[in-house]
Amino acid sequence: AVKWDNGSWVMRYPIGLSVLFSPFYFISDIIARFTNYPADGFSRPYQLGILYGCLFYTLVGLYFVKKTLTIFFDDKTSAITLVCIVIGTNYFFHVSLHGQGTMSHNLLFSLYAIIIYLTIKWHQSFKFKYIVGLGLAIGIAALCRPSEKICIIIPLFYGVSNWKTLKEKLNLLLKNKTQILLFSLVIICVGFTQFGYWKYASGHFIINPYGAGNPGEGLELLHPHILEVLFSFRKGWFIYTPIMIFTMIGFWQLFKNNKPLFFPIFIYFIINFYIVSSWSCWWYGACYGV
Repeated sequence: AVKWDNGSWVMRYPIGLSVLFSPFYFISDIIARFTNYPADGFSRPYQLGILYGCLFYTLVGLYFVKKTLTIFFDDKTSAITLVCIVIGTNYFFHVSLHGQGTMSHNLLFSLYAIIIYLTIKWHQSFKFKYIVGLGLAIGIAALCRPSEKICIIIPLFYGVSNWKTLKEKLNLLLKNKTQILLFSLVIICVGFTQFGYWKYASGHFIINPYGAGNPGEGLELLHPHILEVLFSFRKGWFIYTPIMIFTMIGFWQLFKNNKPLFFPIFIYFIINFYIVSSWSCWWYGACYGV
């Protein structure tokens, strides 16, 4: 937390994890009050509540990855892919050792799995429940980490592969303008929880608590550390997660076989990787892959 001008302490990190933790926090609070544990937010019921709550989110994320895979592949291929993701990348590290799965990495993985699945389902059926769910998932992802706002690229460019399909996508959005307005309203309402907290804690709706008292750490968009992030022994995405080389090959196969899916995923990947590589602390402390 950072001590602000008004004398209050303001949490440096955004409110997203608190939103996701809250159901399990309140359940733990009830348990603590009916047992001999202190109802202080830190005793054993709260620790286990957050731990098992995040395990629940882990399983939700893997479930939606599986549901998305089975749209395109048979069960066997989907299962092999799921195993490769879990034990072939640093995903397993983030859902077990690193914060025991309670860090933003794990929860963002699950949110992205939901975003991709709901993007596909909405474009197949144009049902309100999918667009509302998509708005919630995107809004909460941005609450967890502000740079994740770029995840809106995935539904925005889904199905776009050339100028013709871009025009068709614009017409599609106009045709469903009521749902798009609802989608936007959901994201705004979710985002307002962050502004509301800032107003409550600091007296201002918009602040930059991460920059306060944190010299030398921030985005350096004009000086990305691309080669270091990919190949250095200090970070080395391809060195410590070599299975991702097959993902790069997979982009070419996706381009040849499914251009409407290739462009939103590839555009998101390029922009996101650039942002990740532009952090001044480009090794992110934990090292060993992105």
